[in-house]
Amino acid sequence: MRQVIELVGLALVFGSVLGKNQTEPNVGRKVPIGRIVNGTAVSIENHPFIVRVYIYNFFICAGSIITSKHALSAAQCLDFKPNPVIVSLIGGSATQASGGVDFRVSSYTLHPCYDRRRMDFDVAIVTIRSSFDGYQNIGTIRLQTTELTYAPSRPTWCYVAGWGATSGKTKTTSENLRLVWMQAMPQYNCASEWNPFEITPQMICAALPNTDACSGDRGGPLVCNEQLTGIVSAGDELCEGQYPMIFAKVASSAIRLFIRENAGI
Repeated sequence: MRQVIELVGLALVFGSVLGKNQTEPNVGRKVPIGRIVNGTAVSIENHPFIVRVYIYNFFICAGSIITSKHALSAAQCLDFKPNPVIVSLIGGSATQASGGVDFRVSSYTLHPCYDRRRMDFDVAIVTIRSSFDGYQNIGTIRLQTTELTYAPSRPTWCYVAGWGATSGKTKTTSENLRLVWMQAMPQYNCASEWNPFEITPQMICAALPNTDACSGDRGGPLVCNEQLTGIVSAGDELCEGQYPMIFAKVASSAIRLFIRENAGI
């Protein structure tokens, strides 16, 4: 029988800092997502759309630039409703320790149907005060607008990127941007692997043995065919790739409508 574990939200990490307390959601498995496990260090020049999300100068999540003023991340990253004044995005640098441009946030919006217990509709739009335009190594990524097709003879290869820890045995995040390749998989296959946890139409999965993303990569991109296909949402407790990774599906009708209404694309 599979181990019964719980999903720990970011609110628990920052509860003592911000004076907020929330109950841990229980999805039947602990999912401390965010580490790029068995990944490769990459440069920001080839991935200029990736940003880091900070609260009170604490790195908490990754995100993806989709317009000159908007980035997509996971709703769980901002679920505890921090004041936008203390939220910022840093882009243009592959390393946490140096470089990059700090963009102050004016507002953020969680999907109105976001369900922290089921991890459904796990998407947020972050709006900055200024503009992403005009900076070196900072740019947008196109959104996936149609459903992926799956053919056993022609697997769809996608990559996940972020600054999460590189092992399930440590919570220390990576200093450098890292990337790992995975294969997108049909929803019914993913649902079978995660049963009884529900894989909804707003989710998409990808997997490859011994590769994963876990605790600082949440909110980061799943990129297929050079398009933003998913947003890192949940994964294997130990970050060992035992279960498929779960992403918020950008092409789902409800999420696409949310993006159009709040980011205009």
